[in-house]
Amino acid sequence: MQWIKTAIAALIIAAGTLPANAQKAATEVRVATPFQKATRTYERGEYARARTHSLDACLHGEVKGCALLADLNRRGLGGPQDLDAAVGYYEQGCNGGEASSCATLAWLYHRGTGVKQDYTQARTLYDTSCKGGEISACAAFGNMIYAGLGGPKDTDAGKILLRQACRDKYEWACEKLWLYGLKP
Repeated sequence: MQWIKTAIAALIIAAGTLPANAQKAATEVRVATPFQKATRTYERGEYARARTHSLDACLHGEVKGCALLADLNRRGLGGPQDLDAAVGYYEQGCNGGEASSCATLAWLYHRGTGVKQDYTQARTLYDTSCKGGEISACAAFGNMIYAGLGGPKDTDAGKILLRQACRDKYEWACEKLWLYGLKP
C-alpha cells in the first residue's frame, strides 16, 4: 500500500516538472469560434441557430460570419428573407476583405436584386473580389469588360480574364467564351 502512495507522489512531482507548454496543452479545452459554431449549425440544417452564431461571429469581426449571415438573410433560411439586411452584411464582409461577400454583392448589383441595378458598382465589386482570389468574380468581371458593361469595353482584357477562369475550371467562363465564338 505504501508503494502505491509513493508512486502517486512521484507522478505528481513528475507532472509538475513538465514543460509549461505541455502542462497548458494537457489542460486546454478547444473552444469553437462563433463562425465555427455557425458553420456546424448551418451544415446540420439548423438555420435559425446558424443565423444567431453568424451574427455573433460578424459582430466579433469574423467577416466569414457576415458572409454566411448575408446568405441566410438573402435566401430566407432560418428566418424571413431580408434583402436589405443581406446587402448590409455583404457590404460588411466585403469591406472586411471577404472576397465571396464582394462577389455576391456584385451579383446583386448586376441583377438589381435588393438594390438598384448598377453595372458600374457591380464591375467594381467583381474586380475587388477577383483581386481577392474569387474565380467566379474574375469570370464575371472579364465578361463585363468584354461586353462593356459598367465601364469601357476591352475585349482583349475580357478574354484574358474569361480564359483564365476557364483554365481554372470555372465552367461558366468556358461557356461564355464559346458563346462569344472564342476558344477557351
